[in-house]
Amino acid sequence: MILRRNQQLSVFIVFVLLMALPHYVISQTEVKKYSDDKINTEYHVTNGMLNGKYGCFYKNGKKKAEGNFEFNNKIGEWSVWDTAGKLCLQRIYTNGYVYKRTVPTIPDGPAKLLCAPIYEPVRNVDSCYKYYYLFEKNICWSKRTWSYLYNKDNPTIGTNNRLFSVFYKQILSHHIQPYKVHKDWDKSFRDSADVFNTPIDTSTFNVIGFLIKEDWYYDVDYGMLDCRILGFCPIAVKRHLAKEDTINARYLMKNVEDWNRDTVGLFWVFYPQARKYLAMENVTDTGIPNYVKNLDDVFFWRYYSEIINDESAMYGMAKVKDSWALRSIMLNLEHNIWMGGTEW
Repeated sequence: MILRRNQQLSVFIVFVLLMALPHYVISQTEVKKYSDDKINTEYHVTNGMLNGKYGCFYKNGKKKAEGNFEFNNKIGEWSVWDTAGKLCLQRIYTNGYVYKRTVPTIPDGPAKLLCAPIYEPVRNVDSCYKYYYLFEKNICWSKRTWSYLYNKDNPTIGTNNRLFSVFYKQILSHHIQPYKVHKDWDKSFRDSADVFNTPIDTSTFNVIGFLIKEDWYYDVDYGMLDCRILGFCPIAVKRHLAKEDTINARYLMKNVEDWNRDTVGLFWVFYPQARKYLAMENVTDTGIPNYVKNLDDVFFWRYYSEIINDESAMYGMAKVKDSWALRSIMLNLEHNIWMGGTEW
């Protein structure tokens, strides 16, 4: 009798855990490495996000950069050295947007006031965090990327098609303007899409993720590499293929307008227009950072796993096929700028 009760209890516990999986973030950490002709890099990734120790070394074996990430955001002490081993810069990050420079030391007086943080995230009346204002003259480097955001890798936004449901509901309520999907992804917000007279048959397609259009840049006034999301395009597959391969990147890039294909882009949503509606959706999943309170916070704090699929080639940089390699290259670029380098 006692054995049978223990078995029943075990089955019940397993059942409860399985039911909780969609709302609980299970940590899966791995170590990744990147090398080129100048540096060797090693960093930790948890659930597809930079999380944990980051280290970069010159080819002569000396350390170039060291710091820690917390779910894609720099945190704590970050340092960079030159090839001779001299400490060139050190910062203490309170969060991904606020830091204090400790090396070189800042003398008292006007210089100290000028080096005070110029931005700190605060919420507006819509419960969205305000972004700091950008001036084109302060942008010394930029790159546009298109990334895939898979529902299966991002339960906070993917469970029960949560993110897509918010977009589609607000589109049907005439609060968000949808745009047509073009073969040229840079034409994302050129032509409006009419989903009112030609509604999407959600019984025919499964939304499995999103294509995200982002701009990465380095702001010399702010002193950081940052990224702004421009828009989202829900990606769907015909239901009879939903349990097979997810997004076939090359296949999609060849023809995203053909609705007879198995993988399609439904429409584009301009992210700044959608932010206030995302902020209305509270996030209470177990295991996520306490500063992520709603769906818009997910994207402001970059609490998501993405795979960079394509990029713009700028300033002589060749396109990089590997998503994590590109992230490593951009981090190294940021460290070069910190040291006054020109290798962009």
